Amino acid sequence: MRVMSEPSDASRQPSSRGARRRLLGPVLVAVAGVAVGVCASPGEAHAVPEILEPSTRPWFFTGGIGPSIVMAGDYGLGWGHRGCDWRWGGCWGGADAQFMLQVEIGYHFSGDGAGPALGFGMDMGFGGSFRIEPGLKFWYDIGPIADMAIYVTPYAQLGYGYVQPDYHAFNIQFGASCRIVLGDRGMLFMTPIGIDLDPGGHSRSAGSSSVLATWNIMFGGGVTF
Repeated sequence: MRVMSEPSDASRQPSSRGARRRLLGPVLVAVAGVAVGVCASPGEAHAVPEILEPSTRPWFFTGGIGPSIVMAGDYGLGWGHRGCDWRWGGCWGGADAQFMLQVEIGYHFSGDGAGPALGFGMDMGFGGSFRIEPGLKFWYDIGPIADMAIYVTPYAQLGYGYVQPDYHAFNIQFGASCRIVLGDRGMLFMTPIGIDLDPGGHSRSAGSSSVLATWNIMFGGGVTF
């Protein structure tokens, strides 16, 4: 009688990275849907608390932190594996996610805290290889709840992307945030949907081009003035 051997556990199981990425999409979509739904829900009519009255100040300055999760770009510049450049004296490591810091400043053309705004944004990624992305940024603050300083804010950013040691690219970002202005001065925000693309980037040391794509989820706050 011939005995058929069962496949090993390693052959039956997908790679850990592949499994994580297949699970990542539904989780991110669920988080984004819940966050935007809560932010945009009009609720019942009621008296507006003074602390949530509409923002009257056009300028804002904010800072945020959160994960930057790699969706595409397993490339030897800190995105999931190691790369080497002996001109730099060694190799550098990669990761499936980075810790991101964000700084923004902008001005609303309306003269208050709603409507279109233009300004400057800069993101810095840590973990694997250092990454920085400065650029010109556009926001549009939409108030879904009448007479309250709660805003749904789609945005877009165009600028420059750099990943250590010598990856250079044109950077494109777009997404949507939920913002709350408190007492016409402070601001809290969450960005559940943040797509960050570096198309057509090139590294001289690696001798090739690649597209990097990440999903940035940010939490932060700042001031209006």
